[in-house]
Amino acid sequence: MSLVSVIIPNYNHAPFLKQRIESVLNQTFQDFELIILDDYSTDNSREVIEQYRDHSKVKTIIFNDSNSGSPFIQWKKGISLASGEYIWIAESDDSVDVDFLERLLKFDSDFIFSKIEGMNDKNEILPSDNSWIGIFDTLDWAKNFKMDGIHFFSYLKERCIIPNVSSLIFKKKYFNTYSDSIVGMKFCGDWLFYLICATNGASFQYVCNTTSYFRHHTHTTRWLNKDFINPLRERFVCLEYVKKISKSNPIIENDLMQYIAQISINQLIQFSKSNFAYFLLNNMIFFKAFILKFKRRIKVLDHQ
Repeated sequence: MSLVSVIIPNYNHAPFLKQRIESVLNQTFQDFELIILDDYSTDNSREVIEQYRDHSKVKTIIFNDSNSGSPFIQWKKGISLASGEYIWIAESDDSVDVDFLERLLKFDSDFIFSKIEGMNDKNEILPSDNSWIGIFDTLDWAKNFKMDGIHFFSYLKERCIIPNVSSLIFKKKYFNTYSDSIVGMKFCGDWLFYLICATNGASFQYVCNTTSYFRHHTHTTRWLNKDFINPLRERFVCLEYVKKISKSNPIIENDLMQYIAQISINQLIQFSKSNFAYFLLNNMIFFKAFILKFKRRIKVLDHQ
């Protein structure tokens, strides 16, 4: 049994697959097994993946006969095959330093995550955009820190402060317990998963070393997705959980407001018609966001 089970869920990331797989296989810490899942890719991903079928670290390779429609369904499939104590969801278009696992496993915690750098499709490191962490003025992101779940929840409820699952390893037992809460989601399941685990005894460790590289390119699900309604709905699901736990109205955090800024007035109206219950449950949060959006739109029109 390996200490870490690494799961690479892939969909149409053939240009980055070799780099990703090699970044896992070349880790200085070698007590891991690798599970590769392909969610019915239409590019040449299969050709790349098959090159690793006989590698000693590869436990299994699975090609879906149809697209699952959700990354969290793939998470569940991979974790069901995993034997490790820790899980690393290594997204297929990202990369890491070769000592990623070695650095993180020096710490004893349920969730361990590292600093992230952005990277483009040419492997060039992008300028850091960490302006959002300014809202957490009590956190020193230049140093390692460890928190119990309730303390971490006080930050996590404002926004998902683990923006890329590839930078994280976590204990399998938490997913086995709470996976049913997120497998029906497509966009915000990771955030809800962290919220649930934080309020159910999990500890969180941040490692300040730059070890994980989050790829930004035009073939990501984030870029290609034109569905604004379901991501917004899932954000409200997360906020409802926050409200349930904190028993008070959550603040309209920056992540939600930045998302709403991308949505047209017509799309917001469409959302309001089909999701009126969200307004009642969140005590005017949506209407406050809608009014702010409308005010911004009027200001733009005034300057035209």
